[in-house]
Parts: sequence; C-alpha cells; structure tokens
Amino acid sequence: MIRSAHYGDIPQVAGLISDFYQESKYDAPPINPEKTAHVLKAYIDDAGEKSFFEVIDTDDRKNTLVGFMIGERTHDLWSDALKTVEVALYVRPLFRGRPSAGRLLLNFAKWAEAVPSMIRVEASSGITEENAARVYAKLGWSRRGTLHGVELH
Repeated sequence: MIRSAHYGDIPQVAGLISDFYQESKYDAPPINPEKTAHVLKAYIDDAGEKSFFEVIDTDDRKNTLVGFMIGERTHDLWSDALKTVEVALYVRPLFRGRPSAGRLLLNFAKWAEAVPSMIRVEASSGITEENAARVYAKLGWSRRGTLHGVELH
C-alpha cells in the first residue's frame, strides 16, 4: 500500500536510509539520527505543494515500511523557473519490481508533472542504476549528462 508519510514513520524511514547507504556501492558516512528525524519531519510538514513524501507499507497491520520516496519543488537558482528534484528513493530488494514500487514512482511523476518545472531524478545511487534508468525512460524522462564524484569521508 502506498500512502503519505507521517511522523510515526520517521524511525523506519531512517532505517531504510541506513539500509540504502549500506547497499550502495559508494562509501557513505553513518547517518545522524537526530538530523535525519529533523529533515524527515520538515518534508512531512511541507508535503503537498513543496514536497512529496510517500512510503510503501506492507499493509500487514504491522505498519512495516519497505520503501519510500521524497521529492521537493524549489526555485531554480538562476532563473524564475521551478525545479522538481528527487531527493531520495529506496525500496528493499525483495520488493523491487513489484507494483507498489512502480506506483510510488508513478505517484511522484504525477506530482512532479502537475506544476510546470524542470524535473530531475538521479540513477546514481550505485544500486541497480541501469534498471532505474530504464524505468525513468518509460516515464518519458531522458538521460541528462553524467554525474561524477569521489567519496572522501
């Protein structure tokens, strides 16, 4: 079941973020639980016009989250245009490719496309990047350059 995130989800989403970091092929610092909770609360508070924050709940009456997606709509730094950016997307491996994971991304696409803006999503996590790129292409989103970096933690 896909639903909007609420405050009670924050500990589980923080756990999913930690799992995301562990699964990525890139080195990542340990998450700061207090900062993470503060940031997630802000996205929940701004949900709607400014932010998108939905979770995949197994709907097994245990409130077990297996995925989430966060996006935000901001102003472009150099123009009057709006920019919609995917902030985080993670789905546990056993739940990837299932309808709920696809619906989560479709919900984000619908939210992003409701307001004319530049839409930016990344397939740069080091986790199934080519699969993500294929899914984004099905939504009509094309590749836009490359990303480069180094981890210096």
